[in-house]
Amino acid sequence: MLSIRPIIGAVACSVLLWAGLGLSNVAWSEMSSEKMGDKESGKIIKGTVLRTEGPNYFIKNREDGKEVRLRIDKNTQIKGLGIVTGDDVVAKLDDQNHVESISPDRNVDRDESR
Repeated sequence: MLSIRPIIGAVACSVLLWAGLGLSNVAWSEMSSEKMGDKESGKIIKGTVLRTEGPNYFIKNREDGKEVRLRIDKNTQIKGLGIVTGDDVVAKLDDQNHVESISPDRNVDRDESR
């Protein structure tokens, strides 16, 4: 006769396995939507800081070479030790062009950006 203990153990392991797979799938879909969300709901601007005037950062957009004004406010996340003239940066904007975050762009070769 079978004991109930191994059956309960097997069922519990199965439930935990399926729950773990379900959670990893949710995490994967959130990561995918974040990557796609940058393109759909807002945009990413990569460029070089030309100057700062108060809360305004003037960036030379690396894609088209145009100057872009980014207004930083108390809700903007500034990553790194500080952004100064000449820094290569990445700024994430929401769908109303509010700067959500700005950080140094460490993926730029200094010779290519000039």
